[in-house]
Amino acid sequence: ELFNRQFVSKVVLSRNGNGVIGDYVTCCVYESPKPRINASLLSQYISRPVCFVGRLEKVHPSGKALTLSDGEGKSASVELSEPLDEELSGIVEVIGMVSNKGTVMAVSYTQYREDKISFDLELYNEGLKVLHDFPQHYPFEIYDFYISRNIYI
Repeated sequence: ELFNRQFVSKVVLSRNGNGVIGDYVTCCVYESPKPRINASLLSQYISRPVCFVGRLEKVHPSGKALTLSDGEGKSASVELSEPLDEELSGIVEVIGMVSNKGTVMAVSYTQYREDKISFDLELYNEGLKVLHDFPQHYPFEIYDFYISRNIYI
């Protein structure tokens, strides 16, 4: 392993303060636990990798910024490193780092297909509340696995 996680995190945060530095961020984000959060929790995860799922509300004309709404109807801003090369709609999952301004600096995104089964964003949000209200029962190591395997059923 070229960098250990602590070193990468320190490099990322010391380079420009908001954790947005291309390869360093990608390495740090993909190798770290990514708690699933909603818009209300963004301020608690500054400079940390997260997973945000929301309904696409708006795409900036540049194609490099999105607005997503969570299960409570609250908005979150997402910045992409490259302009979109496809049309997005519906539910989108974003993995990225939260900047000092509370924007998710995306390293990847996934559009959820809803052609056969619709995604219940409100129910998903209720699941998030349980995970965050009872962290002793949902440790970080299985946090991502639990949601991704069970919430979609």
